[in-house]
Amino acid sequence: MPSFLSYAAIVALSSQAFTCFATQADQAVTQRVNKAGSTIASQSAATISDESFSKLNILVIHSASCPHCNRLMEDVFTSFTDDSVKHGISPSSKVQYLDTKKRSDLEVYMKMVKQNELAQDVDAIPTVVFLDGAGKEVSTNCRILGYSNSQDFYNQLKQKAKVCSR
Repeated sequence: MPSFLSYAAIVALSSQAFTCFATQADQAVTQRVNKAGSTIASQSAATISDESFSKLNILVIHSASCPHCNRLMEDVFTSFTDDSVKHGISPSSKVQYLDTKKRSDLEVYMKMVKQNELAQDVDAIPTVVFLDGAGKEVSTNCRILGYSNSQDFYNQLKQKAKVCSR
């Protein structure tokens, strides 16, 4: 079950959240994702052969202290470029990561909410949001909430891409 985190809760807890220290395990996952993701974040991330992803960007909202988020980041995004091809997705869209434990990422999230770039607050993490080319959420139906395993994630990713790219 994903952790629940509304915009109001993030704002209310932000001072506490930033005083918490990440565990060594959280830091190790973050380092692996950053190492693998540094190229992913700056390059591209996902396009199905029918070009469903060509118009979409992906926003991953997670927390270093969330075990489901860490599994998503480890299972999917440390090897997203290679594994996405295995699932019929080829690299092409930008992937952006926002860690709710980082003040700078939290500020980006709050700015996106205030500027209506997100259709609604994020109520659970991890959340994967599809954004259009202008960086605005396509629709609230264009989100993947929570994480169970990589196969289910890629299946949802392909389904959402087809619906959300229209």
